[in-house]
Amino acid sequence: MKSLLSRYIVTSDPVYGYIKIYDHEVSILESEAFQRLRRIKHLGVTDYAYPGATYTTFLHSIGTAHIVENMVREVLVKADVSYDDIERYVVLLRLILLLHDVGYGPYTYVFEEAILEPRQLTHEGMGARIAEEFSEISVGIEKALRDYGYTYKHVIQAINSRNIDNWPFRSQINSEINEKVLFHFFKGAFSANTIDRVLRDSYYTGAIRSVIDWRKLLYYTLPYEDGVVFDSRATDILEQILITKMRLLLHVYYDSEVRSTSIFCRNVLKKLDQEKLIDFDAIVRDVYRYLTLDDYTIFSIENVRYVKEVKSFTYGRNPYVACIEYYVPREKYFKTDIDINEIKRIVVERIRDCGTEIDVDSDLFIDVLNHLMKLIFKEREYEISTRYGDGSIVKTKIYDFLPTLFNCKVVAFRVYVKRTLSDKVCNMRYKIISSIDNEIGVY
Repeated sequence: MKSLLSRYIVTSDPVYGYIKIYDHEVSILESEAFQRLRRIKHLGVTDYAYPGATYTTFLHSIGTAHIVENMVREVLVKADVSYDDIERYVVLLRLILLLHDVGYGPYTYVFEEAILEPRQLTHEGMGARIAEEFSEISVGIEKALRDYGYTYKHVIQAINSRNIDNWPFRSQINSEINEKVLFHFFKGAFSANTIDRVLRDSYYTGAIRSVIDWRKLLYYTLPYEDGVVFDSRATDILEQILITKMRLLLHVYYDSEVRSTSIFCRNVLKKLDQEKLIDFDAIVRDVYRYLTLDDYTIFSIENVRYVKEVKSFTYGRNPYVACIEYYVPREKYFKTDIDINEIKRIVVERIRDCGTEIDVDSDLFIDVLNHLMKLIFKEREYEISTRYGDGSIVKTKIYDFLPTLFNCKVVAFRVYVKRTLSDKVCNMRYKIISSIDNEIGVY
């Protein structure tokens, strides 16, 4: 069988230099569904605070394919996997990573939270449907994988895998390892997806100026049982990735302008949904209609573009501003859940006590970092297996790393209000914080 990896084109990438696109992938990349990803900013509305954060899901997808190819080659060769098998897994994993985010809607995570999640849907599930129902993609997958014994259904199931129990590939690769190891290249704390996000988010936002030697991490990663183990000489890179991810969380993803714009955009989408200005129920049932939505088209629909909130969002007129930040000691941060409703009650009462009327539903909202932390670190229970020079292997949960990555105090939540109320609320911020301490003692 002629190698599928012998013919390719080379394209430039600002993060990796040069990356390959193989001939058998071109028909998939040129499909309408994949080209749509050029019109979806992967960081959603982050560019409202970080103007450089405009890279697309298209770019992220080919970046993760590049990373996963290097992972497969570097890690599997250490287990004496044959060249033919390595090639097979390179072809397979690249297709999975290319398509893993093809189901994102406009503004990525904002659309998912506002439209997909209330309907018990995910972008992975939408992506699996697109890969199945869009013939340009399913036929392209079939042609690439038929000689390896896989079908497009294997790729669909892999895209939908939320954990290793759902991973469709479980056969023995050789006497040492099985195909479950491939899941850790796809998802997890140090997966291809995570590494590309950390590198690309840092580069395009300009917020984190650190160089992560991801290739060194691959050199010191070995297949082990159903997963991977890291040589202790790679500990510095593991820590660097976690630290960078945490810095991105605190300074980019939880930036006050990013969060307020995200929530404003979410509220606009919910308004369009509730008032049936866009029939999202019909759209999510029909992948062809779903593919017509991107960052540019969704707010350009005839009966939508003149809605007051849509115009405000389009012209960057975010009505909310952060007035209160509530800090807590680092060591107590992970031990208590925050009652948003109780905090909102106290804030509203103190504002009204000062003679200012406020609408609970539209004039303010509370944003909790702990909630965002759980979304960003979904793999917080993921175990890092580290092998030391004496042959011993020590397992550590990522969750145990997190407290050491924070400063001495952490923002537990923020209170945002309409800009028209910001001066009055800011003037009473210390009174409100004191009331929260006295009445509920969050920590």
